[in-house]
Amino acid sequence: MEPYLIFVGVFLVFVCPNLFLIMKGQPYSYSKKLTAPPWADKETKQLFRQFNRAWSRKIEKTVNVRVKNRNRTLTDAELREQWYELKKFLLLAGISKRLPMFSKKVDDIWHFFLEEEQLYNQFCLDFIGE
Repeated sequence: MEPYLIFVGVFLVFVCPNLFLIMKGQPYSYSKKLTAPPWADKETKQLFRQFNRAWSRKIEKTVNVRVKNRNRTLTDAELREQWYELKKFLLLAGISKRLPMFSKKVDDIWHFFLEEEQLYNQFCLDFIGE
């Protein structure tokens, strides 16, 4: 499959993140799972499944403690949104291998994640095999 088709699909999926939960007024504890668009091919759907299997709540739970200690004004909703944005970046970076960082906020939380070396290494192994 052409890489640009994957990028287009991924961006379309993220146009209205968390819309259902906002409409229902229901809070959620951890960032939303990444979901492939319904028209995605098998390869793309498999990539999303791989990512979601590799991602664990333990990642967010462990890193959130350190993030909140450093930035006490950050709300739970803002933190969940940063995680969700990081997940999108990591999925795209897993495809392109040369995707530049696009957001200071996402970069900040990524660095907290990187400091949890064992969790980060396990995620990378589970997601992309290296």
